[in-house]
Amino acid sequence: MRSLVAGFLIVVIGVAGLAWVTDGFRAVLLETARRLSINAEHPEFPHVLVEDQLGIRLSTADLRGRTIVATFMYSRCATLCTVTGTDIAWLQHSMPAASQSQSSPTVQWLSISFDERDDRAALQDYAERHRARWPDWLVVRIPDAADRRRFLRALGVVAIPDGFGGFTHNAALYLVGPDGRVRSVFDIDAAPAVLAALTAKP
Repeated sequence: MRSLVAGFLIVVIGVAGLAWVTDGFRAVLLETARRLSINAEHPEFPHVLVEDQLGIRLSTADLRGRTIVATFMYSRCATLCTVTGTDIAWLQHSMPAASQSQSSPTVQWLSISFDERDDRAALQDYAERHRARWPDWLVVRIPDAADRRRFLRALGVVAIPDGFGGFTHNAALYLVGPDGRVRSVFDIDAAPAVLAALTAKP
């Protein structure tokens, strides 16, 4: 009986300790903690020079005034990056037509490569595979290595070479407001929640 009570107390203390360390179980994983932090702080979407699938260079600052749905990817990825591409394709197709007029689109879809090997041809191939309609959906790379590191660090993007030519990386859908600040970070299986946020009345 005494050993049973002792075991129960150990479990209780362990659970209580875990709850305290993980902020009430909300941040058991580092990825969860990262998203909680971004969703609470609403950091600015960094301004960097990018190059799109047509070879056109622009600054992310040029997108200010639109709502941005952004993901991070690399063109050789056949797993998470395919899912995020499919998510954006679904979202673009599901958005009400009135909000995506060619003359004044309200949402900018953005796939950002973190792989320095991705050139214009690789971006174009990714765009074609996911039927990304330019200019509503830009598939871009960040040519400057320092800018790329700064951008990824600011948004908590982790991409670690896996030793086989690819990356182990996190994946999410970033919702950026017209004011240039990150409103929310969603899981890659939460496209319907992103659509609800995009179509919600102010």
